[in-house]
Amino acid sequence: GAAPTGDHEMPENAEIAGSSDEPAPDSAPRLSAVPTASAQPARAPAGADPLQIALIARDDPSEHVRQELVRQLVALGSAEALTALVEIAEGDGSPRVRGYAMRELSRHATEHAEAAPFAERAVRHALVNPGPPLASRAALEGVRTLCAGPYAPLPPTTFVDLLAEFASRPAIAPDLSDEAAAVLRLLEVESRPVAEHIRQTLVAAASELLEGESAPVEIPQDAEPRDVERALAVASRGDMTYTLRRRGRGRYVLTRGEPRGFRLWRLVHELRTPMPDKRKGWIHTNGRLFAGELVAPPVGMAEVTPTRVPGERHVYPPVGGWGPFVPRIDDLLAAASLTQREIRLITARGTVTVRAPAKLAHRLRARALLTLRYDRYAQARMRALVAQEPAEQKKFTLMAGELGFTVSLGDTGGEVGGRPYALEPHLPSKYLAVALPSALQIGRDWLAGPSVPVWIDSFFSYLVSPAGNVPTQLAWVVFLVLAYMVLRAAWIMTQIERARRGIPLSIGGWGTRGKSGSERLKAALFHALRYDVVVKTTGCEAMFIHAMRDMPAQEIFIYRPYDKATIWEQRNILAAGRNLRAQVFLWECMALQPLFVDTLCAEWMRDEITTLTNAYPDHEDIQGPGGEDVARVIARFMPTDGLSFTTEEQMLPLLKDQAQRKGTSLVAIPPIDADLLPVDLLDRLPYQEHPRNVALVLALADHFGVDREFALVEIADHVILDLGVLKTYPTVQYRGRKLTFSNGMSANERAGFMSNWTRLAFDKHDMDATPGKATVMVVNNRADRVARSRVFAQIIVEDIGIDHVVLINSNLGGMMQFITEGLDARLRDMVITGDGGKERALERFDEQMKKVGVPARAGAFEDDLTRMLRALPSIDEAAAAAIVGGPDVAGKKAEPEAIEAAVKKALEAHAPPAGEDDIRPDIVHHAARLSRRLARRDKARAEVEAALSRGADAEANQAFRAAFRELFLERIAVLWNADAKGDKVIDFITREIPPGFDARLMGSQNIKGTGLDFVYRWLSMDRVRTAIERMQSNPSARREVLTFFLSYSDFGLIDLREALAAVRAAKQQGGAEWAEHANLIDGAIRRLEALDKEKTAALVVTGKTGVGTKVLLRIEQFVDHMDSVRRTRWAKIVMDDLFAMRIGHGQAALLLREIVGRQKGGWLAKDLAKWVEKRRAWLASRRKKKAEAAAPPPEAAPAE
Repeated sequence: GAAPTGDHEMPENAEIAGSSDEPAPDSAPRLSAVPTASAQPARAPAGADPLQIALIARDDPSEHVRQELVRQLVALGSAEALTALVEIAEGDGSPRVRGYAMRELSRHATEHAEAAPFAERAVRHALVNPGPPLASRAALEGVRTLCAGPYAPLPPTTFVDLLAEFASRPAIAPDLSDEAAAVLRLLEVESRPVAEHIRQTLVAAASELLEGESAPVEIPQDAEPRDVERALAVASRGDMTYTLRRRGRGRYVLTRGEPRGFRLWRLVHELRTPMPDKRKGWIHTNGRLFAGELVAPPVGMAEVTPTRVPGERHVYPPVGGWGPFVPRIDDLLAAASLTQREIRLITARGTVTVRAPAKLAHRLRARALLTLRYDRYAQARMRALVAQEPAEQKKFTLMAGELGFTVSLGDTGGEVGGRPYALEPHLPSKYLAVALPSALQIGRDWLAGPSVPVWIDSFFSYLVSPAGNVPTQLAWVVFLVLAYMVLRAAWIMTQIERARRGIPLSIGGWGTRGKSGSERLKAALFHALRYDVVVKTTGCEAMFIHAMRDMPAQEIFIYRPYDKATIWEQRNILAAGRNLRAQVFLWECMALQPLFVDTLCAEWMRDEITTLTNAYPDHEDIQGPGGEDVARVIARFMPTDGLSFTTEEQMLPLLKDQAQRKGTSLVAIPPIDADLLPVDLLDRLPYQEHPRNVALVLALADHFGVDREFALVEIADHVILDLGVLKTYPTVQYRGRKLTFSNGMSANERAGFMSNWTRLAFDKHDMDATPGKATVMVVNNRADRVARSRVFAQIIVEDIGIDHVVLINSNLGGMMQFITEGLDARLRDMVITGDGGKERALERFDEQMKKVGVPARAGAFEDDLTRMLRALPSIDEAAAAAIVGGPDVAGKKAEPEAIEAAVKKALEAHAPPAGEDDIRPDIVHHAARLSRRLARRDKARAEVEAALSRGADAEANQAFRAAFRELFLERIAVLWNADAKGDKVIDFITREIPPGFDARLMGSQNIKGTGLDFVYRWLSMDRVRTAIERMQSNPSARREVLTFFLSYSDFGLIDLREALAAVRAAKQQGGAEWAEHANLIDGAIRRLEALDKEKTAALVVTGKTGVGTKVLLRIEQFVDHMDSVRRTRWAKIVMDDLFAMRIGHGQAALLLREIVGRQKGGWLAKDLAKWVEKRRAWLASRRKKKAEAAAPPPEAAPAE
């Protein structure tokens, strides 16, 4: 599997043949100053200093060039070069360059002792002066490299004080603080011979165990308990849970992972929450079992996207993980046993001790309550970990205290090589209660066919009638049917094996997020290496890409009957790959059932190399129910005795466990590898690809011996974009607003959406800090994705603050119900009272109001109304100020009706010019809406303040919840027409935004249905904008662009108007340079003006379907299965013609797109219209011929 081999001849110079003669933009022309990927320093001209030549690139704006400078300085290795390297590590403006310099310097020091002082200096600076998280993470990695292990160049005590201080700083990110504490524990264990011996013993025993298995271990009898605990924690770091159960002096039982078995709480939960979409054929009553008193919880193994199984680990950003220092409900149940038991949770920050009530009756009561209310306690733990108020953060441990449990934190210090250290447990102390108030209440207790010949009818009656056959005859029928099925299956498997043998190299890919993008990146890599590539990818639409060497790659639709995916399409595309003479076949696994995954991976394809992007929870109804269950299914996509690459982080131990079972070499790409990729090279990609997907493909390129720089540059030049890639389109203006759309519709689960949300800085939006800016979330909901609807409803309620939410597509009533249910559930536990008294409660009130789009700044109404008025071209700043400060508006912001009447009256004299959109009704509507929302906020705030003054906290919280609920739901707009076109969707969204605002739109959840044409509108805007820029900047392209405007058939309203404005401007500009195109300009203007009127009128069409169309649609439903057979035959004919080269790729793509579009409906009416048109033409031609035949022959001219 190291290189393609097989029936087809490979180009000998594959690694270098794909390099382009043209230099890459930005950084590529400057790379000659710094040799790339060199093992030796560059040759310098005689008498020149190589160091000074290399340092030319020190101030280069390209991150990539400066990273190459780091490599060159390491290769030089002189004291001056290392000094310059330290300066880069300490002061470069890019965290990626600083981190890369620190990593390379630390690695260099392990082989060259003279470099150790320089590496120590760089690491010390990073720990003393924490900068960007990436640089700090590289520094901690440098400590491990320099001080840990048998060949460490520096003593383990070198950074002890700095690490303890770094880990104890409250301002340090929780994940970095935990990592620093873990490094200290590692150094401590390595410096104590007994603890190191125990660690090696545990690691050796665990390496032989699969998940859930146990083994006895012998530990020195004189070992201190603390040595055992520290060694257990260090041994388990980066793996699953490790548990020790003591069996005697020096004798323990080690368990790797968490054993599963029947749990009563799980049975109770399943009985209370019956749902039809749970995983079939799965035991839903199993949970985690007690395995031992000493528990080293895993660092990861947490669900990035929460599932419906309570008590699972979830990633909580406020604590940098899942919060192992807060006991889970399973830990409390383990402690509340018949015999009093003490559970010790060993974490990097300290040891958490859980003690159950001393009396048996109290323990049984606590166990019963935990069993019956498991999900409520799990929800309380989750709420505590995401809370920001101290009282809310301690609520879970207070609830545990009510049951009689005591939770304490100890062992926060230690020593390394005789040097003591102490860790300040700032983070755990926020959540572990020191007092147990008895007044805290837990909550409520429970929550007609055609005729056939007689002989055929009698034959089939005889064949299927048990009364008319003897057992021997029935046996023959069964034998023949089974024989047919077996022979057909054997023939199909023979075809699959024949097709697979005909392709030299096949690499499969899977994962929850990013699998389609990764396949396209891999296709670009091999295409750049001049291989003939076929790649199967689903993405937003089922496609396969055929890339032939030295030719542009072509994207072709995959026809799926009724748009339903089956594993049989893998057979079809595999055969297509062989028929197209592919040398490299790349494919994305689309199976969900575990057995189907095994069929594709282990039986049909048998790839030696696979890639796994990640293992986030998704499709829990098939692969779940828990996040770990999903990861176990995804881990099956590994070859036996092969090689797999992955960028998964949280569930990596499960992937390692499966790799061990299959004998597979698993290459895990650390997150820091993706974080260190230079941003200027990533920006070469035509869209915003996730760095981890890029790092995954670069690791694959390393395996094939392809230079990383060459791979990344060539991938950017050859990649084919998917429709749903994360891309921000150019800003457009429409109806007095500015709209900037970011397409994140491929992120159909929480982790992917939140990643896009933060990468594009939507989470940084503050309506008070940036007035005039607005954020909009467009949710393209689907009726056949109920689980995703629930997830995104929770995101809207729990995770983000947004100014406007717009729901489109189908099942919008269900989506609103999920949002309302989630909101009501959240409000039950949502309070503004607590620590800080009245003033702090009012601050919390204002903060929560901003999350529902109500500004808190003074003068917000006047400021926003002025901005709306300025959206009219005829109103300048002075006129807007006069209206806002006039007697009809000033002082009446709390009277929506008065504001509406006053603004409407003031705008009567400001009618827009002919042909322009009239946005005056929008201004009137949004002025009244803003007044109404502010008045509701002010009324609720006054009620809250009055209640707080009386000491009525419950009344204050109730007034806040009522206002929050009303304002939250009021900002959600629903477009109920699922058949709305993209222009209508954009118009609807625009009218929800106040005029004069600059709005950023984020598409989410799905792309099919209503959202598909919505996205096509933005693609068209991008295409037309590019054409306009070409026409304006390149005189030789003007005729081509004008011709394009005359023939382009996918215009949207906004890009149509932009094109019309550009062509009109060209006509007004005049001059000799435009004179030769006068006819094209006039034709384009006439066509675009007609289209403008047509599309503007379409916005107000009700969309009612006529009676005839309804009848045809009903008939179509009954006969569509027959047309499906015909569509399948047509698709096969097109592919056969493509294989035989009777048609080209472009024609095949158009034909298959038409076939795929045909099954979306309406084909009967279109076919009937075509038939009527042809019939009319034939009748007209026939009448013409009859008329010509009946006409008398022309008289002959008289002879002269």
